[in-house]
Amino acid sequence: MNTSQVTTWVTDDRFAPYLSEAGGDHERAVALYVWNAQVSVAIFETLHHVEVLLRNAIDAQFAPVLAGAAPAETWLEDPQILNPASRKRVGETIARIRKDHKKPTRGRVVAGLSFGFWRALFDRKYEQLWVTHLYRAFPSGTGSRHQVAALTSRLVPFRNRVAHHETIIRRPITTHYEDMLELAGLIDTDARTWIESVTRVPEILDSVHRLLGDELVLKALVPIAQLRSGRFVLRCSAPRLVIWLSVLFPSPGGVGAGWPLLPGVSCSRPARAGASPAAPVPRG
Repeated sequence: MNTSQVTTWVTDDRFAPYLSEAGGDHERAVALYVWNAQVSVAIFETLHHVEVLLRNAIDAQFAPVLAGAAPAETWLEDPQILNPASRKRVGETIARIRKDHKKPTRGRVVAGLSFGFWRALFDRKYEQLWVTHLYRAFPSGTGSRHQVAALTSRLVPFRNRVAHHETIIRRPITTHYEDMLELAGLIDTDARTWIESVTRVPEILDSVHRLLGDELVLKALVPIAQLRSGRFVLRCSAPRLVIWLSVLFPSPGGVGAGWPLLPGVSCSRPARAGASPAAPVPRG
């Protein structure tokens, strides 16, 4: 893809972040553009598994669970359970199903509701619903609504960005990936293990070093647990890798300031990564 093709097919504005990260190298920027698409696909695959797991775990808390039941006979249209805003989303989903000449059923409505609908169930206004029903969907959690609310709130905007094919190379990809796994683990630890066994995200994150062409122990992008426990040594040989590590391992300083600010890590000499760079989960 040459420069004129980029202008026509991608647009210069959309291509600018890749060119910037590639230090003005056009071919490398194209490779990063392709890599962004590849990691986005892998992220969305993982989100697919997590989102299906989440919505089914929530729906299962409202017995009896009959997939073929009419929505009006279930919690989905019960004003004692859902507020008007949530029921409006249910109504819009039912309308879309009917537009496709299908019969609205509990199963179809649950499958058709957006991730934003499920996230909203963990807002403060649903505290009582959490206490009576929703907490049971997360047997491995702390029992705090805030734990699930924090995870889902961080994932929704990232999910939407991926779904709209936007640039994510400057986003904390690893943190979002770990949020997905954590959310799955709160629901079912075996489900998390299975998702980790089939996801391609670590493999594609690991491939970024080949695009930059710099010698760095980027294998640390895969064994996150080793990084967090301080058993992995990172070595840096090129300043621009600081930007990439700030993307994949977010820091308090934000993109571009990232890696040197990670506890115990320096770009000028080998160092051990001490504390986890992941944002703390609020409790309450």
